[in-house]
Amino acid sequence: MSDDGTNQGWGNGRPNGQQPPQPQWSGQQGWAQQAPGGQQAPGGTQAPGWPQQQQAPAWQQGPGWQQQPGWQPPRPIPLDEAGVPPLWAPWYGAGIGDAIGRFFRKYGRFDGRASRSEFWWWFLTNAIIAAILGAAVAVIVTTTGTREMSTDVYGRTTSQLDTDSIWWLIPIWLWAAWFLGTAVGNIALMVRRLHDVNLSGFFAFFFVNTLGWIVLWVMAMLAPNPNGQRFDRPQG
Repeated sequence: MSDDGTNQGWGNGRPNGQQPPQPQWSGQQGWAQQAPGGQQAPGGTQAPGWPQQQQAPAWQQGPGWQQQPGWQPPRPIPLDEAGVPPLWAPWYGAGIGDAIGRFFRKYGRFDGRASRSEFWWWFLTNAIIAAILGAAVAVIVTTTGTREMSTDVYGRTTSQLDTDSIWWLIPIWLWAAWFLGTAVGNIALMVRRLHDVNLSGFFAFFFVNTLGWIVLWVMAMLAPNPNGQRFDRPQG
């Protein structure tokens, strides 16, 4: 849950903090011991037998996403003394308590981004609450209900559990209140998660059907995209 596929501030702009290779030079006449990729000797002198055409190392050529139109270097995310980013920024590596607190503090906020840990810890919290309330309904109906047997005209016997108690309605009402009370926050969190992968928040309207939910869950699993910083509102 805490692995968002990135570090706060996005390192030095290269994937996984990749550092350029350092050439190994000998102390004899300034010639290089090796010439990887056609590197040049110190002082601009061309070593005998070296290729005339120089080619930049792979790390200088950059990955494909850096060569896309409109790409901008990632903006560092400031952290306070406790290592917590501001509300306008995503929190990569947030714990379950951090994600819950973040959800309510940013309730109804559709700008900015949300990390995978922020999203999926809150998703797990929602699932646990729904499971507890559902289990409460099952326990109440089972302990207060009576099972009636019936036989249809074809001789098939079926059983049905009936109860005269209304206590099972309480967990249902609690779940309905929880669902309605967190609905706006859930949509806002999904929009921020889409922003973190550099997708439009309008994709959140896919929630209107079951297939749309599956598509949204797949999108929510995607790794962060540094271009998503265009959705941030640092002054907000």
